[in-house]
Amino acid sequence: GSTGRPKGVVVTHDGVGSLIATATDRIGVGPDSRVVQFASVGFDVTVWDLIMSLCVGGRIVVVPAERRVAGPALTDYIAAHRATHMILPPSLVSALPPECELPEGAVLVVGTEAVPGELIARWAGRLKVVVAYGLTEASVNSTLWTAEPGRPGPAPIGRPDPNTRAYVLDAALRPVPVGAEGELYVAGRGLARGYLGRPALTSERFVADPFGAPGSRMYRTGDRVRWAADGNLEFLGRADGQLKIRGHRIEPGEIESAFMACPGIAQAAVLPRRDHRGVTRLVAYLVPAAGEADTDAAVTAARARVADVLPDFMVPSAVVVIDGPLPLNPNGKLDGRALPAPEWTALSGTDAPATPAETTLAALFADVLGMPSVGVHDSFFALGGDSIVAIQLVNRARAAGLALTPRDVFRQRTVAALARTADRAAPAAPPAPPVRLDDDALPVSPLQEGFFFHARYDTGTTDPYLVQQLLDLAGPVDAGRLRRTLQRLLDRHPLLRAAFRQLPDGRVVQRLPEHLTLPWRETDTTGTTLDDVLAADRTEPFDLARPPLLRATLIRDGRRHRLLLTLHHIVADGWSLAVLLRELLAAHRDEELPEPFDPRPHLAWLAGRDRDAARDAWRRALAGLPG
Repeated sequence: GSTGRPKGVVVTHDGVGSLIATATDRIGVGPDSRVVQFASVGFDVTVWDLIMSLCVGGRIVVVPAERRVAGPALTDYIAAHRATHMILPPSLVSALPPECELPEGAVLVVGTEAVPGELIARWAGRLKVVVAYGLTEASVNSTLWTAEPGRPGPAPIGRPDPNTRAYVLDAALRPVPVGAEGELYVAGRGLARGYLGRPALTSERFVADPFGAPGSRMYRTGDRVRWAADGNLEFLGRADGQLKIRGHRIEPGEIESAFMACPGIAQAAVLPRRDHRGVTRLVAYLVPAAGEADTDAAVTAARARVADVLPDFMVPSAVVVIDGPLPLNPNGKLDGRALPAPEWTALSGTDAPATPAETTLAALFADVLGMPSVGVHDSFFALGGDSIVAIQLVNRARAAGLALTPRDVFRQRTVAALARTADRAAPAAPPAPPVRLDDDALPVSPLQEGFFFHARYDTGTTDPYLVQQLLDLAGPVDAGRLRRTLQRLLDRHPLLRAAFRQLPDGRVVQRLPEHLTLPWRETDTTGTTLDDVLAADRTEPFDLARPPLLRATLIRDGRRHRLLLTLHHIVADGWSLAVLLRELLAAHRDEELPEPFDPRPHLAWLAGRDRDAARDAWRRALAGLPG
């Protein structure tokens, strides 16, 4: 809409079913699929990520926020999890460095923005590349095209999905010939009911379908397309003023309404402009209200308010103040060509760096953003930075000796803030030397020591570091075999058998007995509930001096079986728990397991290294204090 309010779309279960049919019939998703979840939760593609995985019995691979960048951090993560299907933005895929590889034979779905031919040429030979086109109003996706490496010209958006109809019509809602330009209308089972609480807007965009059954409707997409001779749709652009920047559909009217709702602003226009690097960015042109005493303050306040009420991708990168009314053409419409382009390289501030880290980062900001200089309080993203440029910044900062991550850039944004948080990149640590230790008194890691003291001195009724992992077991369950499999894992991993105690001198140590029997019990939910069983288990704390700090419970819940693994965090973290579960499945299938890791040398090296560093740091921090 043009009011600045978000539009909720009411999608039916039928539409979700059609989306599942598309995933299975045309993309080949099945129970063995591993689907990458990359899109942010505010993007409708997230729904498709979830449907392509969980609704067909597959797995979902959630990409951590810091890895959602164009580089090895993303591709290595995808490869490590053996992903089979992924939906990624074309701009990100196009920006992947040459050394980055995606799993050969996987399905790569690209859409939400124009797909360059170079992307098809690079990836279509090794992957199944699928170009997707869709809208939230039609249950996320409407057409697909499986890429053909040798096809000339821009990538088409393909043919309609199962249960979907696509029409290319003129202004009188008449079909246009093949090759002629028209507006795309979408109909079928995937069509949403409309916009939540917006009947006027619903009636404007969801119109009667003259080609369908009586009472059926179609959605007016606002996109200009044409039918190609081979039966595929080709995307030509927008039919109205709606913009599409970095995969986001943006209605300038919404941003203009937000500005004009601010005190001191009389008129506003928002247009796309290419900056000095050729990147399309939003520019707001503002006319202050007549008689406004302090126009600079009014514009500054308006920018701050718009940044608070609109999503980041809708906030203009630059604001140009116009004296007098906005220019109009002879038809009474905004004359965008008469509006001046921003001086992109003059947008930076003048606050000079004051520390060596600020000096280094200011120079790197200017370099990657193509600016002559930047101020230490300038926002990286307000100057045109994005996730891809952020990767360049991080890599160059590391080369200059400053340890940054993409997450740091997104959170801190300015030179000054990043300089305060950046660590000097430490040289690579030497490999752990082999150490022969007494098995009865092994050192603990600093993290384990922290868990030990929490367990010793916390007075709560439940242990916050007790970890429960509940597994659904499919099919008939052989309890004896399952118990033997878990016992095998306990025998394999010394740390699962660890016991902890504090020596008279205050040091915490652990011992690793050679053999222990796995605590095992069986129960059912007769007369109770699964939640009650789990809650009762949480009230049974571990005694850290009495191993193992692991127990297993087989729960019969009606016709279902569940396995509850309960551990203390002192012997397992998220990574090691994932390893344990993978080995449980492999061992239960009688597969060969890798040689287990011996933690003893590493514990000795890690404890000594961390203690020395911590001791030195505290001595420096406390130097000169009384007592």
